[in-house]
Amino acid sequence: MIGNDGWESVATDIIGIHDYDDQPERIVRRYGTEEIPRLFKRERPGGRLLMLEGQAQEQPIMLTEFGGIAFSRNAAGWGYSRTDSEEEFAKRYMHLLRVVRSLPIMAGFCYTQFADTYQETNGLLYADRTPKMPLEHVALATRGPRTKRDFQLEFEWRERLMNHQRQQYVVPNEDHHTANDPR
Repeated sequence: MIGNDGWESVATDIIGIHDYDDQPERIVRRYGTEEIPRLFKRERPGGRLLMLEGQAQEQPIMLTEFGGIAFSRNAAGWGYSRTDSEEEFAKRYMHLLRVVRSLPIMAGFCYTQFADTYQETNGLLYADRTPKMPLEHVALATRGPRTKRDFQLEFEWRERLMNHQRQQYVVPNEDHHTANDPR
């Protein structure tokens, strides 16, 4: 349960942070520490407290809204920062995600936003749901480069899935009998 996402949380299971800074270097300075109390005392994204005074601070910390990099085929639209080309948009997204994935205090993140909507052109997809960059690039930037362990886990997962599917189609011996078979 999230009591108030992004700032001034009172009763919450996750401490969500909204931070639309378009400079990855500042994001690293702000969150690239394991010194969590500093975050609650001196760093106030959007100028607001993350937790109201006296609230516990043991919950996982997530960057629940960040990014907001705008790109549209025409000059219209809004975002927290703007790019002039799909290539620049992709480059900035990949750099920002590389930084966010490296932050030791973050338990997770959610980029803002998935698709353009109304006047906001800061989505990964246009309003008609066509991607602004190849989806493979979005996936790679979001999850990061795959490790040997990732490949091993994927192999094990696929094996479990295939074994489960095989078991669904195994016909027990007694089901092969016909009315003329001796029993």
